[in-house]
Amino acid sequence: MNNSSIPTQPGFKADVNRSTYRWKIYLTNNYSFYGYSKKEGKEEVKDKVKLLMRKIIMLKNKNYFDHTRTIRIEIFQRTQLGEYNELLCTLYPFHVALADNLKFNTNPKVQDFLKMFYDLVRTGNIAQLDYSYVGYSNIKEEDIYRMFAGRFKNIDELQKYCNELIIQGHVAERVQHFQRQYKENYF
Repeated sequence: MNNSSIPTQPGFKADVNRSTYRWKIYLTNNYSFYGYSKKEGKEEVKDKVKLLMRKIIMLKNKNYFDHTRTIRIEIFQRTQLGEYNELLCTLYPFHVALADNLKFNTNPKVQDFLKMFYDLVRTGNIAQLDYSYVGYSNIKEEDIYRMFAGRFKNIDELQKYCNELIIQGHVAERVQHFQRQYKENYF
């Protein structure tokens, strides 16, 4: 099928040949269409894991995780040959099915994000999730993990901060190490 005949997201001029990711959305009304991660004439985010997380949040913001609207979303990655035949995962309104992709399945940022994402979906708190959760800020890494007395009022506040870091895509092991160290030094 040539790219000009593929139905795509309404209102979005996709760069179908240079996008890192493509997804196919299957709607409950038997309609399906493709979406792409790169807008024509724009650059993609360099960090491809953050790009993927940002696009999943975008799909959430457009109500594609509403079970009355969407059956599933298949996410593909473009191969070196330029084809979108590498299935990464299938997103359903209440769970994810990972494809047989070792690089994707073992990436701790991806796994932590998907776990947190679907925990928020299941608890009805998905509205809390926005683009700030994937690390789109000007804060330096050393400031994120800076330790000083009085930074957190109590252990619950420290826990909430650490949970937010994991949602933003920080590696869970690094965040847990920071949390342990902070507890040992200041509580």
